[in-house]
Amino acid sequence: MNYFLLFILLFTFVSKDITSAPVCSPSSVTVCSLVPVTILLSGCATYTSVPAIPGISMLTNSGSLVVSSYSATIFIITGYDVSGVSCGSTSFVYNINAAPTYTVTSSSTNICLGESAVISSSNTSYNYTWSPSTSLSSATGSSVVATPTADVVYTIEATDASTGCTTSSVLPLYVGQYPVLSLPNGNSITKCQGDYCTVIVRRSGLGGIIAFPPAMVNQVNDSTYLLSTISSTLFSFLPFGPTGCIGPVLNFNLSVTPIFPINITASNGAGPVCLGQSATLSATAISGLSYAWSPHPTLMASSATSAVVTPTTTTTYTLNVSGNGCAFQYFYTKSVLTDLPSLTLNTNNVFVCPNTNFNIIATHNAGSTLTWSPIAAIDTLFGSTASVSPTVTTTYTAFATNTNGCQVSSACTVSVLPQPTFTLSGGSTDSICAGSVALVQASNNAITYSALPFQSSTTYNNVSKTFTFQPTTTTTYSINGTNGSCNSVRTVKIIVFQPVVINTPVQSHRLCPGQALFQDINEVVGNNATTYSWAPSATVAYQVPNGGEVYLAPNITTTYTVTGQNGACVDTAQLLITLVSNPTFTVPFASATILQGNAHNFISISNGITFHWQPAEGVSDTTIRNPVLTPSTSTVYTIHAYGAFGQCATKRNFTLNVTPIRDEAMLQAIENVYPNPANEQITILLKTNSTPVLQLFDSKGLLIKSIETNNNTQIEVSLAGLTAGLYYLRLLDEEHSKTYKFLKLENK
Repeated sequence: MNYFLLFILLFTFVSKDITSAPVCSPSSVTVCSLVPVTILLSGCATYTSVPAIPGISMLTNSGSLVVSSYSATIFIITGYDVSGVSCGSTSFVYNINAAPTYTVTSSSTNICLGESAVISSSNTSYNYTWSPSTSLSSATGSSVVATPTADVVYTIEATDASTGCTTSSVLPLYVGQYPVLSLPNGNSITKCQGDYCTVIVRRSGLGGIIAFPPAMVNQVNDSTYLLSTISSTLFSFLPFGPTGCIGPVLNFNLSVTPIFPINITASNGAGPVCLGQSATLSATAISGLSYAWSPHPTLMASSATSAVVTPTTTTTYTLNVSGNGCAFQYFYTKSVLTDLPSLTLNTNNVFVCPNTNFNIIATHNAGSTLTWSPIAAIDTLFGSTASVSPTVTTTYTAFATNTNGCQVSSACTVSVLPQPTFTLSGGSTDSICAGSVALVQASNNAITYSALPFQSSTTYNNVSKTFTFQPTTTTTYSINGTNGSCNSVRTVKIIVFQPVVINTPVQSHRLCPGQALFQDINEVVGNNATTYSWAPSATVAYQVPNGGEVYLAPNITTTYTVTGQNGACVDTAQLLITLVSNPTFTVPFASATILQGNAHNFISISNGITFHWQPAEGVSDTTIRNPVLTPSTSTVYTIHAYGAFGQCATKRNFTLNVTPIRDEAMLQAIENVYPNPANEQITILLKTNSTPVLQLFDSKGLLIKSIETNNNTQIEVSLAGLTAGLYYLRLLDEEHSKTYKFLKLENK
């Protein structure tokens, strides 16, 4: 084989391929600035580019190439064969999308610790990411809130969503620091008003502290503050850093127990006390507090809230009061006046009987005024003399007061000796009937007694302490009792009354039940009582109060006693009232009916002695118990039955009905009445259109029964139960009547 020829042919073929026009793939791109793009060159052996691709001056071999640019560029690429001959040119277009453009701003680039800054982009159409994101409100978005604790530089990357191109920027944020405060001993304390109070405030970091309220705080050193305890206060400590940043306030609460509202007053007021005199200091009493007065030579006595002081010179007294964990001191100053008045009394002790007058005389220096106590117990005052007459032992005090108000006193005790106290039996008044005696006994602690006026009839028993008085007229006696030192007088009035005579108008009387007897004692000549009373009083129907007129209504036989009285004089009389019973009177029937012209035999039961009928018409005898009555018309009779003495009566009424007889027309209505005599029944035959009433009477005219015919023409009247004897059968209508007499036979 001709290898040379083959080599020539192959070389020719390859050379021809190599020297073809250069090819760039892709021929153009559009990307973001500086984004590298890989292109593939082929067709030539080597290549050059205008402008030059950064970092490459000549490509010696075909292959891939990475291209990037800051700006849009058209690269002219020329290819060369192996011999360096140009094989043509091509172009590569590098188009650049616009990068995001924006401005980042912050509300502040210098903040204090704990503060925030708002960082915002001017173009909100891009997508943003932020870093570092730990102190940001969000890692994305066009606006974020940054709260860093130290200086920081934030990187902001903006992306155009339509091209995917990004742009980055940075923003520094500077954080000013301040010291951190602490209270190692706590944040509150309770103190007494006026005490010292210090507080330690620890500070970490650079800077300083401002304390509020400044007028109540005094800084002792870097960490110690002296606080005012004038009142409860909330103190505030404000930290600030080197850059002027202020940190959070640290509060300290001071509770102050205020000074107890205690006021000390003196019994004599705020002025001075006179030499030798005392004043009582009194402090306001508050529950739960303890009081103690500081010892002092002129402090005479003290209790919890008061002290009696007798200063000789101007003196300040101290009261210590504690409670609620606090103790306070209170002071009271008392000055002294040494110019005193002079005062003496004529006596300082005297003994008198009750109600005995005594004069107390005071002597005092000129220019001073004199007063007395108790003023109500002094009878009269004349100059410097007090006239007194006490009934009980009393101490009178004179007070001399000079012009500067100082006062001295002197006392006189008037001792009252015991006065005999006694009582009289019967009190201060007694009464007797003329001729009688009055006994008056004295009792209690008198030793001897005497009586006035003197009367020969008066006697006295020293053992029983009894006076016997027998005055003939009303007399008042004065009885004097003495115990050897003092005496007492009691009076007794003895009223003398004249004897009483009393008689009744009658000594005995009879009454019927329900009746009353009137008596007037005043009508009896010689009766001289002023008041009257009757016994038994239960059946006294009425009495003029304390008078002699009386109505007596006994329910049984009674003996009354009337008592007449005139003061101490009394007399009695008696009156017997015999109660007479009413007679019994029984009428079996209150009424009866007879036929006109018939008689009725009246029947009654009574223990009466005499009788009286009214009216007398148709009465056989008006003075007997059961007369025969034959009135011509119906009559109501009143019968009185009288008992013994003809005094008490019982009354009854009896009605006798009289049926008139009228036969003429009735005969036309009756056909027959049979049988007569009859045994078991009687039959009446009537004509038609006749409705008479049938009445059956006994022989005395008493109605036995009535029968209605009810238009029947035959009526049968049963005679069962009737005794044998004469009977009457009457037929009557509204205008007529007919009476038949028939005989009832004994039943067989």
